[in-house]
Amino acid sequence: LLSGSVDKSVRVWRRKELEERKGRDGVQFVCQQLLTSHTAPVTCLAAICSARGAAPVINTLIASGSSDSTVVIWQRESYEGDFVCLQTLSFGRGFTMGMDFSFLPGSNEPVLACGCDDTRVKLFVRRNKEFCLALALKGHEDWVRDVQFAQEDSTGDLLLASCSQDTYVRLWRVSCKSVDPSGSGTGNELRLEGNTFAHECESESEGGFETQRVKYYQVVPEAVLIGHEDWVYSVRWHPLVEVEGPAAADGDDTPVLSSLWSLSQPMCLLSASMDKTMVLWCPEGGPEGGAWVEQVRVGEVGGNLSGLYGAVFGPNGNSILGHGYQGAFHLWRRRRRGAENEFEGGVAEEQLGAEQWEPVETIGGHFGAVQDVVWDPRGRFFLSASADQTTRLHAPWRRRHTHTRDDSSAGMKEEEEEEEGIVEQEQVSWHE
Repeated sequence: LLSGSVDKSVRVWRRKELEERKGRDGVQFVCQQLLTSHTAPVTCLAAICSARGAAPVINTLIASGSSDSTVVIWQRESYEGDFVCLQTLSFGRGFTMGMDFSFLPGSNEPVLACGCDDTRVKLFVRRNKEFCLALALKGHEDWVRDVQFAQEDSTGDLLLASCSQDTYVRLWRVSCKSVDPSGSGTGNELRLEGNTFAHECESESEGGFETQRVKYYQVVPEAVLIGHEDWVYSVRWHPLVEVEGPAAADGDDTPVLSSLWSLSQPMCLLSASMDKTMVLWCPEGGPEGGAWVEQVRVGEVGGNLSGLYGAVFGPNGNSILGHGYQGAFHLWRRRRRGAENEFEGGVAEEQLGAEQWEPVETIGGHFGAVQDVVWDPRGRFFLSASADQTTRLHAPWRRRHTHTRDDSSAGMKEEEEEEEGIVEQEQVSWHE
């Protein structure tokens, strides 16, 4: 686990099992190493692991971005070793707002994407053990807030998602070509020419020796996703899911990110915006491809004046969690229903889709000193006022689940079940 802080440092944490306490409560993370190189707060992090050589050596890379206009690359060549500073990338008077690592298609060479305040997405690839600028992708019209890679199962291409303060989300396709797409050049060096570049990749021969082979890569715009009405702060791809059988059949040359044969990448993207909404984007034609369209939109109406600063998928992709400036979490969970069920009004489910997203209660609390609390005269709820400029209402909640069971003696009966708990039910915000 990595964390960056305003104290200008990066901490590397390792999970540790506590012998005296087994189970969920017997796990804690301990700080393994403190990385200090930046001269200003750390604002974004990215990491990747790769295996090299016939006897695999796990090589870990970390990229840390800071408001000192630099990105520092850290490297660790063994699991038990320490990270050392490999390189410092300078962005002049600019900043990088978001970063992500991946591997170039068909190779084990890392590529680093940086979203910058000059409206460009910059791609860095490693050459002679140092990262060099390969491409600067133009398209956005304001600061690029976040970037993230995903690998398409059917082609092995990389899809890079980027979001910006221009309210747009852009998709870029990174593909490997057998010949120079530009039709010129020798391929002996890393060249900047349009949206193509050549790179010498290490490949393993039959004798187990590593050789250099030139590969050509092309980056083209895939789609522009329009739907948000304010700054888009984050983009996240759906987590990998398990599938039956290997991801690539024997003899299939489709490149994969790792040797995990049972994982597949769904083509689904989550974006979060200051317009208080989260949107799920998917190809209209399903996994086979098609125009990218808005599939689901969830969010808040009223309440916090500030929007969402980011959102993430749950581990299996069946829930999404957004967070805002006021400290509130917004959790939505996917609920699938049988085809025989009907929604209110008698509309068949197949006419509206096979799934719904519903809000779920989340934990919450003040992030400033609590100045006063007062109970409702009837004891049903209480209010708390805080120096964080919010007043919050706390009350018990009960959710009723209604379902039908078949009783042979009494016919069809409706039953109700209750779940109880205590949760912050509503938050009222105001500004000075």
